[in-house]
Amino acid sequence: MLYDWGVHLTEYALQLIDDEMVEVFGVAHRGRWNSECSWGEDTNEDEATAVVRFKGGAMFTLRVSQLEAEPPEFAVKVTGTHGCYSFSPHGGYRVVSFQNGERFEANGKEQESEGWRYYQNVADHLVDDAALIITAAWSTRPIHVLDLACRSAAEGRTLPVEIP
Repeated sequence: MLYDWGVHLTEYALQLIDDEMVEVFGVAHRGRWNSECSWGEDTNEDEATAVVRFKGGAMFTLRVSQLEAEPPEFAVKVTGTHGCYSFSPHGGYRVVSFQNGERFEANGKEQESEGWRYYQNVADHLVDDAALIITAAWSTRPIHVLDLACRSAAEGRTLPVEIP
C-alpha cells in the first residue's frame, strides 16, 4: 500500500518540505486480507505508517490503511502554527486559519485534475527532448523514503537517511 498511494502522497510532501531528511520510521500490519485474495502471503500490507523527520524539525507522517472501519474524511493534511489545509481523494478540501485569535474555515471542491500534464511532459521529453518536470533523480526520493519505511518496519527500528 505504501508503494501504491503512498508514493504519490510522499512525493507531494517532499515538494512541500524543502529540507534534508534525517530519519525514517515505519510500521506495517499484514494478514487480514491474505486469505481472501488470490496472492495469499504475497500481498501488500493491510496498513502501513511511515514517519519522516527532517533536519529543520518538520515531520511527515504517512498512514495508508485498508483496516479502518471509518477512514478519515481527508486523506492528506498539511498543518502549521497558523492553519491547516486538508484534502480528500474524492475532491473536497478544507482550509482552517487563525488570524488575530479568530478561527476561519473554508470548504470546497478541488479543481479538476491536470494529471495529464505529467504524461504530456514525459511524451514531450521522449519526442522533443523537453526537460522533465519530475526528473529521474527527483523520483528516487519518494522510493528511498518508502524503502526505508519498509525496512524500518521489518527491523523494528528507526533508520537514518543516507543519501549516496
